[in-house]
Amino acid sequence: MAARNDGLADEVNAVVADRVAAEYRANHDRLTGVLNRSGFENQAPVVVSEAVTAGQSVGLTFFDCDQFK
Repeated sequence: MAARNDGLADEVNAVVADRVAAEYRANHDRLTGVLNRSGFENQAPVVVSEAVTAGQSVGLTFFDCDQFK
């Protein structure tokens, strides 16, 4: 029974790792690794909310790199 549970745990871990990797790819640029538009739209509200809660400011620099080669 332990071997069966180990196999199941390995399978669950693989599924979780695949999901984490897919989420990273969906939210980051392949070339640079920085957040893409989708990642930015997901993270910006979180960062702003945390800053407001902590009484801090938020700064943003935006580079539009369409047709970057």
